[in-house]
Amino acid sequence: MDGVLANSYIVLYGDPTLIDSGMPNNGRRIIKYANNLHAQLKYILLTHAHMDHAGSAHHLKEKANAKVAIHEADAPYLNGSKKFTMPKGFRGLLYRVLYPFISPKPFEPDIKLKDGDLINGFEVINIKGHTEGSCAFYHRETRSLFIGDSISMETGKPSLPPDRYNYDTELLKRSLKRLLDLDFENFFPGHGDPIIGGAGRIVKAFVHSF
Repeated sequence: MDGVLANSYIVLYGDPTLIDSGMPNNGRRIIKYANNLHAQLKYILLTHAHMDHAGSAHHLKEKANAKVAIHEADAPYLNGSKKFTMPKGFRGLLYRVLYPFISPKPFEPDIKLKDGDLINGFEVINIKGHTEGSCAFYHRETRSLFIGDSISMETGKPSLPPDRYNYDTELLKRSLKRLLDLDFENFFPGHGDPIIGGAGRIVKAFVHSF
């Protein structure tokens, strides 16, 4: 789904599931999009707690009555008991000025995920590094992998997110080696275009490069 800053995906296999909710104030748009698909969202799976991925989750939890799930390590950033470190430089300054006006309302997620959990056909894979609780969601039946921000496709090819946005880039590189054991053909990033067909070869070649 375009227009919510980070990519959001509605998956209709099993119970209708939203993967990532975009920035705050996109809840109505997402609900309208789901209604056009005749889908009543049951789950909202968050790849991590950054605002551009989790910002509309609280609205959707209330208005769509969907259950919000996030890895237990990132859950404190949703309920407000922890805050992410701001990036340095001009971007960080801008973020500090704007954050009080655009930050989402803190809330408690319904489901705190652990590595290896299975939820509505998705296997939870904790890819530590972008955040401590960053997750990929692997749908074995359709050989599809939803990666969040652990790998970007903004340049048209796989790349790592900039260091300033990562909890630990070297840890991220090590964590991504887990993808080498997965059988997937479709790849859905948090930023940039998905790869439909042949994704495993492309993404694994990138992971082998570091």
